[in-house]
Amino acid sequence: MATIKIAVINATSDVVLSDAEAAPAVNALQEQVTSDFAPVWGTDADLTFVPRGQTPLHQLGRGGLACSIARTKPMRSVTMT
Repeated sequence: MATIKIAVINATSDVVLSDAEAAPAVNALQEQVTSDFAPVWGTDADLTFVPRGQTPLHQLGRGGLACSIARTKPMRSVTMT
């Protein structure tokens, strides 16, 4: 299990990119992160697809306690073409 968690959010309109089109792209990115980037970075990352209209839920562990944070605005936005 990777220590880095990345939520990939579909924030487009359905006309631009549907969830059915976006999900396989995230799976392909996960394969690339694990096979190509992780060996160079020395750590892996888990990508999770978040369908349109849903809020990502981040699980943070601290001192043996787990807490959940729902983020309404992404901290960073990445455009894939």
